[in-house]
Amino acid sequence: MRNTSAVAHPLTRSALILSAIIGLLLTAAIAGADSKRDNRNKTPLVIGHRGGATGYLPDHTLENYALGIALGVDFVEPAVL
Repeated sequence: MRNTSAVAHPLTRSALILSAIIGLLLTAAIAGADSKRDNRNKTPLVIGHRGGATGYLPDHTLENYALGIALGVDFVEPAVL
């Protein structure tokens, strides 16, 4: 007598794979919706263009970057050409 319990039926295997993919997609969609909802209550991201302290010091200098950080920029974007 042949033991068929260890061999999955092809249709059953396909259904299992399909349900796993649908579950992953739904989980990703729910996580994405939650992250969008959370971002509404956060402060904006401040990016310091050319250092962040343009108007105080010359652009693209270490002093400008340091002052931009001291003024509260989250990221310094150098934009060097």
